[in-house]
Amino acid sequence: MYHGGGGKIEVIVPPGRSGRVAGVLVRRRRLPPSDVVVHRGIPVTTVARTLVDLASVLGERQLAGAMDEALRRGLYDQRAIDEQLGPGRAGTTAFRAMLAARHPDRERSKSELENLGIDLFAAAGLPFPEINAWFPGLGEQGMEVDLLWRDAGVVVELDGWDYHRFRRQFENDHDKTVELQNHGFLVLRFTWRQTRERPEWVVATVRGHLTARSA
Repeated sequence: MYHGGGGKIEVIVPPGRSGRVAGVLVRRRRLPPSDVVVHRGIPVTTVARTLVDLASVLGERQLAGAMDEALRRGLYDQRAIDEQLGPGRAGTTAFRAMLAARHPDRERSKSELENLGIDLFAAAGLPFPEINAWFPGLGEQGMEVDLLWRDAGVVVELDGWDYHRFRRQFENDHDKTVELQNHGFLVLRFTWRQTRERPEWVVATVRGHLTARSA
């Protein structure tokens, strides 16, 4: 990884390894196997591990840039990052502070998929949506939507398989879509796989509809 101040390349090697290379800062540390992947034949730290490590050496703007790049490439995994964060872990405080500053209402999110969508749209520079907005007058008992751009009348529903695999839940979601459309809202539904594997397409779709409906 790269040090934000001196521009040196930082390399983590197991304890006991020797050797020095000009311009390279060597840190000797034993890593758990879960923190290491092989990329083009070279063992490297996972994206989650790298982002949290960077949080201890980079400024907020540089850290945000690294996070945004991971989001654009579909490599950002909030669950894996949460496993890296913890009391006493270098970078934890800085990373949590950055999330809180960028997404002040993020704690309203109810799922990892919602967090991923929120971060993805923020990284793309889209207006921040209302999270889990409640419509008391819609449907028999009111209804809640995942992400809402109220002025544009755009709703994004993020459909995780665990919640939507039962027939009744599936039908309820379709009832919700029809009800929202009857009241003039545009409803866009994205799956976990679409959000993770096709983030640029998801962002372009939402951006296009926000722009069209805000004109």
